[in-house]
Amino acid sequence: MRYKNNYADKIKKYVTNKNLTYCIDTMGCQMNENDSAKYKGMLEEMGFKEATQEKANLILFNTCCVRENAENTLFGRLGFLKKRKQAEEDVYIVVVGCMTQQRHILEKIKKSYNFVDIVLGTGSMSLFPAKLNSVLFSNKKERLFVTGFELYRFIALMDISLDFIKHNN
Repeated sequence: MRYKNNYADKIKKYVTNKNLTYCIDTMGCQMNENDSAKYKGMLEEMGFKEATQEKANLILFNTCCVRENAENTLFGRLGFLKKRKQAEEDVYIVVVGCMTQQRHILEKIKKSYNFVDIVLGTGSMSLFPAKLNSVLFSNKKERLFVTGFELYRFIALMDISLDFIKHNN
């Protein structure tokens, strides 16, 4: 896989020693099913074993903004996990998918569900091992949000700049 880097071995050793497990909750479209299979491959390559959501150490929600009631489903499930996250040491919550790229969703997660560890947009899958590494090994628990807004803004500014240069030379 593309993500192969120095994080994978470090994570695998930690995950194997602690016997950590994962669960992926896929909401929505066929594209999400495909992405969930990729996340599953990454997690298993890093040593995680699949488990039920009730027993999993890492719960990954792969969200969809197209499906009806998806927001309520996500927020209900996150709310359900809040007490468990506070009570247990090795519980990590990850939210990925196109829903996370909607500003109001991102703001709601930041404000009302601040126990979520990682939020990644659709174009940020390759960053998952690095972000997971930061969450697992950071002394301070910091939430990591990478949704792609900054990248899209940068690309848009570059396009405007290049267009300006092309027309003024």
